[in-house]
Amino acid sequence: MRKVFVVTCVLVSVGVARTVSAQGTNGVLTSTDVGSVGIAGSARWVSGVLEVSGSGADIWGDADAFQFAHAAVGRGGAAFAWVRDLQNTNPFAKAGLMIRSSLDASAAAVILDVKPDGGVEFMIRPQDGAAMQYVTGRAESFPLCLQLVWNGSDVTAFAGPSPEGLTPLASGTVSLPATAEAGVAVTSHDNTQRAIAHFSAAELAKLAPDDWKAVDVGDVGVAGSTGKQAGTWTVTGAGGDIWGAEDAFRYVYRPTVGGMQHIVVRVDDLAAANQFAKAGIMLRDGLDPGAAAIVFDVRPGGQLELMARTKQNDSMTFLGTANVTFPVWLQLTLWYDQGSSRAIEASYSQDHEHWQDVPSPLIWTVKQSYLLGVAVTSHDRTQTATAHFTGLSLLPLGVFSDDIGSTGIVGNASTDYVGNDVVTTVEGAGRDVWGTNDSFYFVHDQAPLPSSSWSVLQLTAANPFAKLGVMYRESLAPDAASVILDVKPDGDLEFMARMCAGCATTFLATAHVTLPKVLTLSRDSRTGTFTAAVSDVAQSPKTIIGTVNVPMTTAIGGVATTSHDPAQLATAVYEGAP
Repeated sequence: MRKVFVVTCVLVSVGVARTVSAQGTNGVLTSTDVGSVGIAGSARWVSGVLEVSGSGADIWGDADAFQFAHAAVGRGGAAFAWVRDLQNTNPFAKAGLMIRSSLDASAAAVILDVKPDGGVEFMIRPQDGAAMQYVTGRAESFPLCLQLVWNGSDVTAFAGPSPEGLTPLASGTVSLPATAEAGVAVTSHDNTQRAIAHFSAAELAKLAPDDWKAVDVGDVGVAGSTGKQAGTWTVTGAGGDIWGAEDAFRYVYRPTVGGMQHIVVRVDDLAAANQFAKAGIMLRDGLDPGAAAIVFDVRPGGQLELMARTKQNDSMTFLGTANVTFPVWLQLTLWYDQGSSRAIEASYSQDHEHWQDVPSPLIWTVKQSYLLGVAVTSHDRTQTATAHFTGLSLLPLGVFSDDIGSTGIVGNASTDYVGNDVVTTVEGAGRDVWGTNDSFYFVHDQAPLPSSSWSVLQLTAANPFAKLGVMYRESLAPDAASVILDVKPDGDLEFMARMCAGCATTFLATAHVTLPKVLTLSRDSRTGTFTAAVSDVAQSPKTIIGTVNVPMTTAIGGVATTSHDPAQLATAVYEGAP
């Protein structure tokens, strides 16, 4: 799923600032001259090519001077650029990729650049105010591809003649804040003139971490705690109750925006001395104890409760109930109604397959941003209650997630809407996608799709045969007819198909890539032919991996993740959601 964004360029000269907008494919980039430049620089899109013009003495020493087309990024991400050319204003002019702690001239930074003679440099300023350090380099020729991938303070550089030909250059560490700046940089190494570089592709991709947060809300009496292991959350919380005009509880949540989404979790148990202790899903306008909120919880005896406080500091209203046994799946669905109103539906299941509604129509007015998560209260300020949650997932409306086959560990998936990119993080286990029966975690759309295309950003797994891929299958049965184009942790692609229900999976074709990459499966519903293709993150032409004919009465499309080990999870990150 690719999107068109607006690139915003701020051109600065003495006493003048103006904004120019042009269509591009890499989010909102801001054009900034960093440090003491002799001539104002610029960045603009011309016929699909990003043209960056910059002066500046150099990117070196303890202070830099250059033109930067950049955007704010988080603690994990990837930057890609296809550098077409660089004007030779000086042998030490530079054009390339950069991530830095701030826009200060002496900020901690990493740069992967190319000089006019094709010499590639990987350099690091490890801390603010430190001297830039040359790490390594090698000779390339124009045009060439550059890529930086970072996770926390660890940064790895890649270079090569094409996206498929990217190979590791080196890795290093740099001190970066939670929000840094990344993009493309150009310096002329001559403050009396500008150097011009052209990038036929330039893109930033966010790698979302596990963005769940944990906090005690209200006067809990005893501090709570939160831990996560093998996909299971252990949440311990005290507090007088979730009731009345103010609440007191332990909350595991994430900020989200908009509407038309659903949160689902399995409550495995609830250990508490008080029969009115609660563990369940909560939607909330904020962390104030009296904030408007909806809670769908289960008590130690298996009584479900659906309750709502529709306005700040109003009393909580009891809406509906049912009786269940542990473990029980709970779900809150936010349907679009009109304007800022959302129709809220609560449902529960004992098996994640057959769902029942708690009948109580509820229209909810939400802010542009709000909180969704799970809550635990002991109903007793002097002691805690402990609940275990599994499969905690937050996905767009119409997108579902299921463990296919016997996976060993329940998977989970969450889509992050905060920021320019829509990024989904998945944790999935399972034996494999292979043989006559599959075992994996599947995030999929309900309706048949003619094409399924996702930008795969990252796959982290202990087993070399773990997989993350784009899949169609005829049903959710483990032995269903299916087609998959996947990538393993080492970058090997696999194009495979199970031609009929219960048949053995057939290996069809392979290739090798460096992430991030866009994996695409296209389906011709008339002939049953599937076409697998791969492209780089900047919408370069697709490379066809292969085709196969697999007739399907229905075709469920989505993203499959397997760890190749039922005892542990693989973590996958991709852009968008089915």
